[in-house]
Amino acid sequence: SYGIHPTEISKKMGLQDGDIIVGLDQKELKDFFELESKIVLEDAKTIQIKRGDSLLSLSIPTTVAAELSNANNATAFVLPLFPVIVDSIGKSAVVVEGSFQKNDTLLSINGESVQYQHEFIEVKKKYSDSLVTVVAKRGMDTVTIRTLINNKAQLGLFVKLPLQLFKTVHQEYSFTEAIPTGIQRCFTTLDNYVTGIKQIFTGKVNPNDSLGSLISIGNTFPSQWDWERFWTLTAVFSIVLGFMNVLPIPALDGGHVMFTLYEMITGRKPNEKFLEYAQMVGIVLLLTLFVFANGNDVYKLIFK
Repeated sequence: SYGIHPTEISKKMGLQDGDIIVGLDQKELKDFFELESKIVLEDAKTIQIKRGDSLLSLSIPTTVAAELSNANNATAFVLPLFPVIVDSIGKSAVVVEGSFQKNDTLLSINGESVQYQHEFIEVKKKYSDSLVTVVAKRGMDTVTIRTLINNKAQLGLFVKLPLQLFKTVHQEYSFTEAIPTGIQRCFTTLDNYVTGIKQIFTGKVNPNDSLGSLISIGNTFPSQWDWERFWTLTAVFSIVLGFMNVLPIPALDGGHVMFTLYEMITGRKPNEKFLEYAQMVGIVLLLTLFVFANGNDVYKLIFK
């Protein structure tokens, strides 16, 4: 198993480089990518880690959920502590002496450790637009390469991404299995969304940090095209919009259903004047939310 590199958020609670996360609230964590959502949506109180030969349990501060929910905060809870392994060499690479090969594992740049990807990113910046000496492990041997880091802090190498190094499980579903699985995931997504709304109303999460409009939605999509990510997010937004539309708010379908049910139960149609004012209130609520969400995004773009 690979360890983790704590960010500012998790470093404050005692996590260290090389710790291996094994569980939350004494329950096994099987999927690394569920870590943040479980902390935010399931209100996890403790995190279990393996440090060397010891198993430790650390408390998760109540402020962590709010920090991770902040739409303007790009900082992850932790980063995977992965080695820097060359996947391919780009045409822009300028090698003066020696050569890079696929699967080389970088060890240092000018004597500074770049064994892990977060170190690699930081050290490269220090040597922008200069020749450097790179030490790499190739099989059982160690090789030295003289190469240029350009003014954009790039070596012209494509390194293996953490996703390529994670152990993944491929699970196939038949047509009949896919339908109930999809329904189950739909309700899980809806439950997470409702939990998020509750956290806003209870004050656990700041609405200024969590509410957004088209700009925030656009930022959730990755910079590189990914069909799976695209359809997953499209499905999530469809579920959210569907849920919002059935809320008993005048001017939405849920409001019309509410008035129709009232008429069916009482046998009387609501007063026309009441319906008119109710629709006006509903429109004002929706426009207020629209202005707040868009204004929040514009404010973040300009001032943050």
